[in-house]
Amino acid sequence: MRRHGHLPRTLIFVADVCAALTAAGAAYALRFWTGWIPIEGRIDVLPGRYLAALPVAVLVMLLSASLMGAYGDKILSRPAPLRTALRTTALAGGLLAATALLYHDVFQYSRLAVAFATIAFLPAFLAFRAIAARLIVTLRRRRDSGTRAIVIGGDAPAAALAGALRAQPWTGVRVQAVSPRGETPPAWQAATVLASTEDVLALVSSGTIDEVYLALPAAQAEEIPSLLKALEQHPVDVRVIPDLGSAVLVNPHAFVLAGVPVVSLRERPLYGARAAAKRALDLVLAAVLLLALAPLLFLIAAIVRLTSTGGALFAQERMGLDGRSFMMLKFRTMDVNAEAATGPVFTRAGDPRVTAFGRFLRRFSLDELPQLWNVVRGDMSLVGPRPERDEFVSNFRNSFPGYMLRLSVQAGMTGWAQVHGLRGGSSLEERLRYDLEYIDRWSLLLDMEILFRTAGQVLIGKNAY
Repeated sequence: MRRHGHLPRTLIFVADVCAALTAAGAAYALRFWTGWIPIEGRIDVLPGRYLAALPVAVLVMLLSASLMGAYGDKILSRPAPLRTALRTTALAGGLLAATALLYHDVFQYSRLAVAFATIAFLPAFLAFRAIAARLIVTLRRRRDSGTRAIVIGGDAPAAALAGALRAQPWTGVRVQAVSPRGETPPAWQAATVLASTEDVLALVSSGTIDEVYLALPAAQAEEIPSLLKALEQHPVDVRVIPDLGSAVLVNPHAFVLAGVPVVSLRERPLYGARAAAKRALDLVLAAVLLLALAPLLFLIAAIVRLTSTGGALFAQERMGLDGRSFMMLKFRTMDVNAEAATGPVFTRAGDPRVTAFGRFLRRFSLDELPQLWNVVRGDMSLVGPRPERDEFVSNFRNSFPGYMLRLSVQAGMTGWAQVHGLRGGSSLEERLRYDLEYIDRWSLLLDMEILFRTAGQVLIGKNAY
């Protein structure tokens, strides 16, 4: 990113500034120049007031794009996804309205102008981002642009590098030559083949190469020290792609510790202030919801007791953060001793063990509400991978690589997999993929998005039985 990201980031930033200016200008013209809607009060002060507010409005729109991940490396050379644009526009509208309210005592900005700016920002954002993406690709395709590279390696590491460069064309890395150590990816078949290290050094010495990538298979990793020693005689950037096999990576990054290069392959996202912020959000929201929903909780408990034999609450041991077990609470939705004959099994559609009222509770996830107390206690979080029973975890950890990485964050009442409709009998592999993606991408904004989307999922009740 440091080496190759300046051009695309600059162009995209300029595109977003243009989009914000276009939206603000269009909003002002629609509100005050068209004459469609009568204007009350003095109009001679309007241009100056709105010009003074323009930098703030542009800054708010750019901040919204940043908070919604619109500057991530996955979209640096392609048009912004509609979903990202919609989220950015919605946040920008809310922040613009809140900012206008802050100046209410100084000057009352038109609410219609704020609404028009929000609406206009969506097509402007998409259009200017598409122009920027096209311009980035065009510039990178020029023969005198980008970075000229040699790859020493082959097999899985080389294939991974080829795939990464293909997926991120904004880097502009062009593989000019390959020194094979195993199978070479088809994408580099047109590159010059260098038979020996001496040939590599000769090409590097010519001054036509900017970077050298060492992508050697694990069986030939012992060559890396000697290659590094030989390349240190030349002013060329050197990068190493380690052969990690099929290892599951979570939040991978590299850093230097007291002069020693360190590659972190798996790292939990929650520590220090980040963990404290998530805990504060959980505690406040869970406590508020418990108080607000208390009448509903008592009503559900009473109906459960009246419609079936047994207690209203059901406690079941689940595995949470770092593999520690806790008792998860739910409203009872099955007959007492429902697993006496079957043992631990997943609930299925039309399961005869589920009571009539329990089916209704499961349909709208109301049986999960007592877990708000688990959140207050610190056993769970509002958002995170759903906790599983110890018996199931023992089987899954051997069948699904990376499954235990789910336990690097607190289990949640809802999660990234659940808001994508993966509940009940859905694919465990798909659920795991979304859980690991959540851990890799965690932020408070992502948690808030999941909570809002959960409300919609509850109303739909898809895959809940």
